[in-house]
Amino acid sequence: MGRRKTLDVNEVNETLSQETPEVQEELLEEIIKPEDNQDNEVEPGEEQKEEMNNLSIEEESSPEIKPGDHVKLHADVKFDLLGRRIHAGIRNYNYRVLSVRIDGMLVIECLTHCFTVKPSDVDKI
Repeated sequence: MGRRKTLDVNEVNETLSQETPEVQEELLEEIIKPEDNQDNEVEPGEEQKEEMNNLSIEEESSPEIKPGDHVKLHADVKFDLLGRRIHAGIRNYNYRVLSVRIDGMLVIECLTHCFTVKPSDVDKI
C-alpha cells in the first residue's frame, strides 16, 4: 500500500477566482457605490402606504399578549394553524401562552398539547 502525499499549504497555489486583480478591483468598485444605488430605490405607492398604515393601526388596537399570559379560545376555533384539531371539550378552558412567535402567532399550552393560534382567535383574561 502506498503512502499519501501530504501537501504543504505554501506549495498550493490555488485561487478562488480566475480573474486578474484589476478585474476584481473593478467588480468591487461596481458593487460598492452607495450614491448610484440610491437612485434605483422605488418609493411605495399610495395603496401600499395605506396598507402599511392600516397594519400599524390594527397592531396598536390589539391587546399586548406576552408569554405567561392567560387566554381563552373562541368557541368557533376548530383547528390551529398547523391543522391540528382542537376538541370542543378543551375550548372552554383558560390556557397559558407559552411563546409568541416572530410572526405574531401564539403558542398556547392546552392540557398535554401545544397549539399555534392567531391572536384574533383568543381573548386575553
